[in-house]
Amino acid sequence: MFNILNIVLIAIFSFFVTKIFLDNDKLFNKGNVFKYRGIYLLNLVLHLLLLNITNDLFEFIMYSIFLTASLFISYIDKEIKLIPNELVIITLICGVLLSISRAIANNSFMPIMYMVINLLIGFMIIFLLIVISRGGMGLGDAKYLAVIAVLLGYEKAILVLFISSFAGTFYAIYLLATKKGKLKSEIPFGPFLTMGTYCMIFFENFVYKIFFM
Repeated sequence: MFNILNIVLIAIFSFFVTKIFLDNDKLFNKGNVFKYRGIYLLNLVLHLLLLNITNDLFEFIMYSIFLTASLFISYIDKEIKLIPNELVIITLICGVLLSISRAIANNSFMPIMYMVINLLIGFMIIFLLIVISRGGMGLGDAKYLAVIAVLLGYEKAILVLFISSFAGTFYAIYLLATKKGKLKSEIPFGPFLTMGTYCMIFFENFVYKIFFM
């Protein structure tokens, strides 16, 4: 539920979460607020959207860290075409802790078993795509999608992959049409995986309506 107090608290919280990430990565020059104001603003929007999908504090914090880390994964992959293992590990920890908390809440080990299955299936799907594309997709993408599968489930991760592939294809067509890229130009896939993940987290019902009309 949105009110002035919630918005202020979320703004402060998202600011400090973003600042923590910026201050711990040399790429961001110790988190210059003005230079990276776009990242701060986007993360604030993500946190406000997050407020609408969960009322559980622990779940909110885990999703908050995951969303922030995925935002930086996208930025770094776009800039240097690399997905840092440190950020992948952070997102994996969030998914694992969420699975454990759900297992405790349900007094069942099924969420943990489901998490392991999701991790394996998510990694296998994109690993096969790496082989098929002959290196067109990187191992970092495989690890990232596997983590997304842990958080969302492999069924939703497959939809994330579809959304990402469609978005990436349209972007490639745009680059070719505007002559800003060539057929052999490398396009980082991390930002598109993040985009697909955000769609499934915040607009799940809308995505299902599109794919399963």
